Amino acid sequence: MSAEESIFCAEPRPCNAPRYNGHVTLTSPVQIRSQTRRGTEPRLESPCDPSRSLPHRNATATLRGVSIARLILSYGGFGLSPKAPGTTGTLGAALTAAAIMAWAPGLTREWQVLAGAWILLASLLTVLLTPVLEAETGEKDPGVIVMDEVAGYWATLLFVQHPGWTHLVAAFFLFRFLDVLKPWPAWKLEQLPSGWGVLLDDVAAGLYGGVALWAIERFTTAA
Repeated sequence: MSAEESIFCAEPRPCNAPRYNGHVTLTSPVQIRSQTRRGTEPRLESPCDPSRSLPHRNATATLRGVSIARLILSYGGFGLSPKAPGTTGTLGAALTAAAIMAWAPGLTREWQVLAGAWILLASLLTVLLTPVLEAETGEKDPGVIVMDEVAGYWATLLFVQHPGWTHLVAAFFLFRFLDVLKPWPAWKLEQLPSGWGVLLDDVAAGLYGGVALWAIERFTTAA
């Protein structure tokens, strides 16, 4: 036998098989490695040995090391900002609205339907995936979640019939202000469990902002 040799069996070792007793058996369904250092005993390795280092299989799907839930709830990475992720998430939603106005102006003809569809989509993703990310991080309402801000921003634009660039900018500042202020019942809704609490306070703030934006537009038009 050489200084370093591994012996493998043809069949896997049952978990209840007796442990290695110091004698090498060629037919033994275990793997034994001899050490070249003096005074070191052969070490037993088996598929059932709890000391073996096995790769951990994460139940959460990943994409280049970033979980799919994290990627979606951070709105493609806007929520991964180390500072003010809520603001950067709202900025991402505003950029999406601006891109639609610039490159797909036909969609603006049914703006309220479009805004409602965005609110519904962002709400569903927030409610369904927030428990997944909370379990993954061990945190309640992780800061990377900004899909709720996306829903809130579009809720601010819900009552606009003919959007313009000023609407997008005004909606950004109105929503951020009200999201931080959290007027009733937004602060109360935030206490709901998991995804519902993450989502509904932002939607409430967005609806407040939508009413304010509608009132400002009516007032300025009448004047």
